[in-house]
Amino acid sequence: MQVLTAIKPIHTTNRRMRVLAMELETEGHHPSYVRNFAKTWLEHEIPGDLDFLVSCKFYQRHPDVVAYVRSLTDHGLRIHSISDADEKRMESIPYLRYFHGWKLFCQFAKSLNCDHGLLMYSDFFQLPMLVSQRSPCPFSIIYFRPTYHYQKLSNYQPSWKEKFRAARKKWLIARVLKLRKLERVYSLDSLAIEYMKQHFKTKASIEFLPDSFAIAPVSASQVDLLRRELGIDESRKIFCLVGVLDRRKGVRELLEAAMTIPESDGKRICLLLVGKLQSDQEPEILALLKQMKQSSAIQVLLLNEFVPDTEIQKYYELSDVILTTYQKHMGASSALIRAALAKRPVLSSDYGLMGEIVRRRQMGLTIDTTQPKEIARGILAFLEDRPEYTLNQQYAAEMVQENSSARLAAALRNMII
Repeated sequence: MQVLTAIKPIHTTNRRMRVLAMELETEGHHPSYVRNFAKTWLEHEIPGDLDFLVSCKFYQRHPDVVAYVRSLTDHGLRIHSISDADEKRMESIPYLRYFHGWKLFCQFAKSLNCDHGLLMYSDFFQLPMLVSQRSPCPFSIIYFRPTYHYQKLSNYQPSWKEKFRAARKKWLIARVLKLRKLERVYSLDSLAIEYMKQHFKTKASIEFLPDSFAIAPVSASQVDLLRRELGIDESRKIFCLVGVLDRRKGVRELLEAAMTIPESDGKRICLLLVGKLQSDQEPEILALLKQMKQSSAIQVLLLNEFVPDTEIQKYYELSDVILTTYQKHMGASSALIRAALAKRPVLSSDYGLMGEIVRRRQMGLTIDTTQPKEIARGILAFLEDRPEYTLNQQYAAEMVQENSSARLAAALRNMII
């Protein structure tokens, strides 16, 4: 593991601009963002050097991403880890984790003599930015979960806790936007961008960040082979849930829904779950799967393992309907972009931003995914091939284009101009 301690600042007159991108999270989309930013930086020849700062656990859990970035050293891309001591310190005091993380960002940016910084997941660093030390260089942030504009969405009735969180987020970002060295705020939520531009005063640029990701080409023959390997009969329609299979994804609600579907319809359904089950929910889900195999005509397949980001798309291509049965999910999801890329409709939560995107883009059917009976109703609706639930191909193509690698490269290039 490469741990940076002290590096002498570089002092040359014609050196390339140097950017430090910090990503201390290791789950979900975070490792794929590191890989794809590196890939985009290389392939689109962005004129600068890019250093990633990650945690020790990132090295342990994603050695393939670390190896990929290291292979690009000659092209100006590098990856560093915080020390074991810093990792333990951050874990020992969870509340102060992000204050120490911000301190490390400032230390590394100074040691590497960086010209610009990027916080790849900034949401929890906003208070430290305001009350702790100043960044030694201009910086940009990726802001994932603004929610104060959700009040304008068509299906969002916030609880008092959600109203409080939204008010707190609005208060924080209003002050972060006044930081002198903040140059750009990126968001994957175009509606949030519109709201921030209208309601906040700032010299920082507020921009859309394309949710691009690395994709390995998938041929029809590869999809046919995958179907045979999984043993899925041609007569069954495949409903697929992909990603980290945690409580947020609604796995339990999905299985409970599936068990209520009549046998005659169940014979036409394959339920494909692709991803690692969350450890604290695994016994419950495995018990439900065992019960289903004994009492349901639905074919249920679980691939209970981590699936590399570059392998995920083939499961979208294999499927007939993509499931985004998330529970009260806040923010956007790359699952919708992947579904659009595969030209597949989605059975989605009707809640918040995700539900709004599916409705506006005509991507399929939205339901209350907290209710198993509604999930069952949605599955049966797709069995009927009702035209109102088909994917709007034009909108899907637009979504893919908006989130292309070229668009991401343009956003990153603007950061260093």
